[in-house]
Amino acid sequence: MQRVASTRTLLRAIANEDAAFQHEVRATTCICVALDRLSLCYGAAGNTAEAVNWARETVAEGKAFDPTIQAFGRFFLGLALQRNGVWRKPCSNGPWHGKGDLETAAIALCRQPSSETLGYMTQLVKHQVPLDHYNEQGYSPLDYAIMGGSETMGALVMKGLRQEYLRNGFTPDETEVLIEMRKTEADRRKEYRSMFQKSFRPLLRTSAAETTKSSSDAQEVSSRAEKCIMGLRQAYSRLLVEQEITRSIFDDFKYIELSDFRSMTRLPQPGSLEDMNTMAKSVQQFGNMLEKQRNGSPFVVFLSYRWLGNGKPDDDQGTQLARMNAALSQFLATHPWLSDDRVAVWLDVGCIHQLDPDIRQRGINALPLIIAQCNAMISLDDSAYHSRAWCSVEVLVMQTLRDSYGLHECWSQMSLSHFERAATRPPIDDKLTGLQLSFPDKDGPTVKFLVRQSRILAKK
Repeated sequence: MQRVASTRTLLRAIANEDAAFQHEVRATTCICVALDRLSLCYGAAGNTAEAVNWARETVAEGKAFDPTIQAFGRFFLGLALQRNGVWRKPCSNGPWHGKGDLETAAIALCRQPSSETLGYMTQLVKHQVPLDHYNEQGYSPLDYAIMGGSETMGALVMKGLRQEYLRNGFTPDETEVLIEMRKTEADRRKEYRSMFQKSFRPLLRTSAAETTKSSSDAQEVSSRAEKCIMGLRQAYSRLLVEQEITRSIFDDFKYIELSDFRSMTRLPQPGSLEDMNTMAKSVQQFGNMLEKQRNGSPFVVFLSYRWLGNGKPDDDQGTQLARMNAALSQFLATHPWLSDDRVAVWLDVGCIHQLDPDIRQRGINALPLIIAQCNAMISLDDSAYHSRAWCSVEVLVMQTLRDSYGLHECWSQMSLSHFERAATRPPIDDKLTGLQLSFPDKDGPTVKFLVRQSRILAKK
C-alpha cells in the first residue's frame, strides 16, 4: 500500500510537466498491479471483503487507460467476489466476461502466458467462462495463446472451448471439427500477423509518410506507391522461399498480363479442367520470376465482381467480362502515364487455384496480403454487389489499406458509362449481418476470418 501511495504522490508532483501523461500511464500500470496483489493477499488471508474493495479500486484506476489492465482488474475482482460469496455463477455475465468489455479476462490472461496466468486461466475454464469470442482487433483467447507460443495455454483454452461447444448443443464430432477450425485459424493468424507487422507495415508506413510530403501530382504519387507495393511483393516472395510454414499457409502472388486478359473471349469455368489448364498458361507467378526481372514492376489491378450464379463467374452473354474490359479502359484513361504493357490484372478464377482444394485454400488465406500487393481495385458494382460477402470483404480490405496509408486505389464501375473513385463503405461485423453467401457452411468461417484479418491492416 505504501508503494501505491508514493506513486500517487509522485504523479501529483509532476502533473504539470510536458510528459505527465506518459508517466501517468506507466505509473497507473504499476498502481494497478500493486492493487491486484493487495486483493490477492487479502483474499488469501481470508479477508474477502477487503479483497473485493481493493479489486474494485483496480478496475476504477485502470478504466481510463489500457483495456488489458482493466481486464486483469476485472479478473481479480471476480475472484474476490467469488471468494466473498457475492458472485455465485462465474459463467454468467459479470467481471470475467462482460458483454461490453473491450478486453475480457480470458484475452488478457492469454496475452501474457506464464505459470501464474495459466493458473488463473484454469479458474476460468473450471467455472465455464465463455472463450469463443473476439476483441475489437479481431483476436480470440486461443489466438493470443497460440501467438504467445504457449502450448500449455493453448491446450487449456481448447479444453475450455470443447466444453463450451458441448454445453451449447454441438455433438462430439461437430465439436472436434470446430476445435480444429479454431486451431487452424489461430495458426494462420499468427503467421499473418508476423508477416504484416514485421514486413508489410514498416514499408507501408515509411512510404505513406514520404508520399504525404511529396507533391500532389497524381503521377508522382502513383510512382511512389508503386515502389512501395513492389517492395511488398519482394518481401512476400522472399518469406515464401525462406519459411516452410509460410509456404504451407499462403500461396504465391499471381497475376495475368493485360494483353493475355484482353485475348480472353469468356471467363473460364472453375470446374473445367480444360479451361483451368488454358488459364494457367496466362497466369504469372511472381515468385518464379528471376530477381532481375522483378525490377520491372507490373501495375496490378484487382478485379472484384460477383459471380452470376450456378457456380459460374459469368453468364452466357459474357456480361462480366465485357464490364471488366470496359472498366480497365476507363481506368487507363484516368492514368495516362500507364501503358498497356505495364498493366496486369488479378482475377479470382485464374489466380486462385480452382481444382486443388489445398492450393485454393492457401490462395484464400493470403487474400488480404494479395490485395495489399495489388496497386488498385476495380469493383463491378451493381444492385447486388455489396450484398455479397466475398465482394464486401474484398472491398473492406482494400479500402482499409487506402484509408490507412494512401498508397492503394479503389475504383467503382456502376455502369458502362459511370466510373469513379469508390467511397468508403461501412464496416462489416463479425456476424456478416446483411451479407449473402452461396455456401454459408463452407465459406462462412473463412469470410469471417478475413473480416477479422482486415483489422490488422489498419494504420496503428
